Amino acid sequence: MTEELPPVWRIVRLLLFVFNLIFFVFGVIIVGLGGYALNKYGAVFALDDGKGWSSAPSLLIAIGVLIIIISFLGFLGSCLQNRLLLFIFGIVLCVMLILTLTATILGFKYKGRIESQLAAVMKESLMQYNTTSGVTNAWNELQSKWVVIQLINYSE
Repeated sequence: MTEELPPVWRIVRLLLFVFNLIFFVFGVIIVGLGGYALNKYGAVFALDDGKGWSSAPSLLIAIGVLIIIISFLGFLGSCLQNRLLLFIFGIVLCVMLILTLTATILGFKYKGRIESQLAAVMKESLMQYNTTSGVTNAWNELQSKWVVIQLINYSE
């Protein structure tokens, strides 16, 4: 036999269900954006030369899958009214909040360094323009999709 929940708890359960559905949809969108970035900007990642820039879309896909799994855990916990699942869901959400805040702070702090390293990788690959077919094809695709790529200033 299941005991009847007070009206307040039914509303809380409904809100938990709705928010987990929203997180699930956003997880699917993030996976789609990662796939789109991998497909559309593959030429940029071909210039990477093993420096790690090409892992960004894969990271988006992995984060999206993680969000889908976590939202399913919360959805299952709210539907089954399982305290252990809801406790694990709460802990995982707190950890994700801390990691998200940390990544945001580090992203803003090192934005200039990231841009300069990316420009250096692009300049380095530009020197191999007519010597390596992969680099030549990547730069040709970049120039056809984006009219002008400016690495330093207008005079280069």
